[in-house]
Amino acid sequence: MVKGVDTGFFILLARKDARAEQVWDRVSTGEEELIVSVITLNELLAYFYRQGKPEEAEKYVNLLKLMPTITLVSVSARIAELSAKYKYSLGIPTTD
Repeated sequence: MVKGVDTGFFILLARKDARAEQVWDRVSTGEEELIVSVITLNELLAYFYRQGKPEEAEKYVNLLKLMPTITLVSVSARIAELSAKYKYSLGIPTTD
């Protein structure tokens, strides 16, 4: 199964959230795959730098780049257009 996740997922994972860890276990074993916006790279780096944890920043960025079960997706004009529909219909602040 393929799941789309955003920065919040990785922050929950860093905070040892049980549900995030369950998903991560399935991703690590190849049972599931993640699709992640490249925007998450920026947001994770900024989050961990603010926390004074640059080593955590590098850890998560490397995971995103190197895990074969994670696909980083660039934001294209088409994705930006489609995300506006999700933002509006779901009432969320932004869609990565």
